[in-house]
Amino acid sequence: MRTQPIHSDALKRWIEVIEQYDFEPQYIKGEYNKVADALSRRPDVSGALITEFGLEDNVTQSMVEAYREDPFISEIIRKLEAKEKVTSAEFELVNDLLFLDKAGNKRLYVPNSESLRSLFVGECHDATGHFGFKKTAANLLQRFWWPTMIRDAKLYVETCQVCQRDKPRTQAPLGLLKPLPIPERPGESLSMDFMDTLVTNKSEMRHIFVIVDRFSKNARLVPMPETAKTEYVIRMFKENWVKDFGLPKSIISDGDVRFTSELRKAAAAEQGT
Repeated sequence: MRTQPIHSDALKRWIEVIEQYDFEPQYIKGEYNKVADALSRRPDVSGALITEFGLEDNVTQSMVEAYREDPFISEIIRKLEAKEKVTSAEFELVNDLLFLDKAGNKRLYVPNSESLRSLFVGECHDATGHFGFKKTAANLLQRFWWPTMIRDAKLYVETCQVCQRDKPRTQAPLGLLKPLPIPERPGESLSMDFMDTLVTNKSEMRHIFVIVDRFSKNARLVPMPETAKTEYVIRMFKENWVKDFGLPKSIISDGDVRFTSELRKAAAAEQGT
């Protein structure tokens, strides 16, 4: 910290606070530094399970009652009470709460209760700042365990209204809108699109092929069947526009496949559009 060439104002204030204490930094591996996570958290966040949800009374009682209704946990508790060695090496019962012991890390076993599991997932997601699925799953894996925990965490994040409303952008800003250049004369630039009338007439026509001159706003409305191939669209364009007004220099479309296909590009290149 002292070797950095530039210090921010916040870092300078922290250095002044740290200089008040006489200490010697010693590195401790993460697997042995169990209390660091709790000490580095805000007290209102680390105590949320106790102060806000009442883990000492209401939640604990709900957990114990849910244990009785869960046949899998009931069988584990029965084996623990019978002092079965295999089960005792993996599970531990502390104050009527079941813990899973893996590599020295004890995690609370949450019973098959949707309300309890949603409560703990919410604590590891909402209270930590809505950091997404991976962060939520990592917080859960440190403290809790149940068979479908990762899947439940992913579903919770996908249905979280805050996360869905506030999604970070993963690409650079698109910049200001750039309007299309204004044509200099009629027939120079056209716009094309298809409009669905939702009604099919006797001639099996349902769509309208809309051709608009961008300069004069003159429009041609050509009836089209519900399914029209690119060859048919090109022929209708020639018969209903090119025959009367000639070829345009440019055509603006909404990216329809009948305007962006290889056949349409070849026809436009042949016409010099």
